[in-house]
Amino acid sequence: MHRFRGNDRWVWLNLAAIVWGALLVVLACTLHDRGSASDPAMIFHSYTLVQDVGRGILILVAAPLVISLVLARVLYIKSTRRSFRAERAALWVVALSLITCLPGLVVQGLWVLPAPVLTVAAAATAPLAARDSLGVETDR
Repeated sequence: MHRFRGNDRWVWLNLAAIVWGALLVVLACTLHDRGSASDPAMIFHSYTLVQDVGRGILILVAAPLVISLVLARVLYIKSTRRSFRAERAALWVVALSLITCLPGLVVQGLWVLPAPVLTVAAAATAPLAARDSLGVETDR
């Protein structure tokens, strides 16, 4: 079992991305900030994003949360097993995070922006495992 040190910044950045992704889902389900065309001042009727658009929007809203959870596993493999495939996979996950951010900006506004920024920062700060931590003998 690998113990994380206090200087594993990528763990904290990815944890912040997970929390932010969960917050986006909660806000989409509970925050009443959408009005109808007949009541633009939202005096009598206000809706959540899920009520206004439908449950299908949760696919887009939950994408940062799912991506952050996948990235946590990939970065763990990268930093504990010295996996170059995991490093490449982390770059693809980050690219997916940035791509899903674009429609998220249209639907949710700037609220979605911290999630891909945190995933990029987590992937950029995650180191490859040191050779001596793997039990590999060094070259003579």
